[in-house]
Amino acid sequence: MNAIETSRLYDKVMGCLYGGAVGDALGAPAEWYLPDQIQERYGYITDFVENWEGPSDIGKGDGRTPMTATWCSCLVAVISKRADIWMLFPLPAALCR
Repeated sequence: MNAIETSRLYDKVMGCLYGGAVGDALGAPAEWYLPDQIQERYGYITDFVENWEGPSDIGKGDGRTPMTATWCSCLVAVISKRADIWMLFPLPAALCR
């Protein structure tokens, strides 16, 4: 582990990214539907549910998670003015699937 990975800020950023990934995966099946439609089909979504259209990769999300992870890496590189900084700020492979 390097100094960045052991910092409190790193823990906060990673917690934010993981929270976004979980929210993405939980919300993806009901995305673009009205609250009444969601309530009728699923009730309250408190766990991973099957996609509205039928069988799918449950919990996969909709693609925003890897986009967010990539954007964060680029943001760190731009702020630090170092193109190689993304290697010092590794994002877990689970966020990049």
